[in-house]
Amino acid sequence: ELDPTDQLLKIEQLQAQIRTAERQLSENDAQQALAHAQHATATAQVSQSEAQLLRAKREAERMNQLYGNERRLVSKAQVDTANTEYASASAELRARRDGGVRTAEAQIAASQSARGVIESRIEDLKVQLKDPRQQLAYTKITAPVSGRIGGRSVEVGARLQAGQQFAAI
Repeated sequence: ELDPTDQLLKIEQLQAQIRTAERQLSENDAQQALAHAQHATATAQVSQSEAQLLRAKREAERMNQLYGNERRLVSKAQVDTANTEYASASAELRARRDGGVRTAEAQIAASQSARGVIESRIEDLKVQLKDPRQQLAYTKITAPVSGRIGGRSVEVGARLQAGQQFAAI
């Protein structure tokens, strides 16, 4: 039997790396959930801004009509205020679309991309794990036939090379 310590250490290291990557995968899932929640919130805010924009537009149109009459039923200040609120609501809608929604979509895409990288890393580590497991199987040397050892050319603790003859059966 050859010393299996090196192979066992390699196996433990690779298994630890796999566990770390799997934890990263769990963290990524949480980040994706957060990004989806932020996207939903941003989408709701866009809907709210669209409603405010519609209300501000109607108010501005109504004030402009009331001011446009020869009788001038509202003051110029009221018209200016309504037009300013309309412009403000329009700017807020653009900001929420460009800022909130697009940022959340970018976070989702980045998170999904990171997940793919982590999954690839896990698969790579699992493939790497096959070699030390195979090498571990080679630490037990068995004779091809049954019998007694008649001659031995090595002592306990000696290092062997692949294919080196060390005993006669």
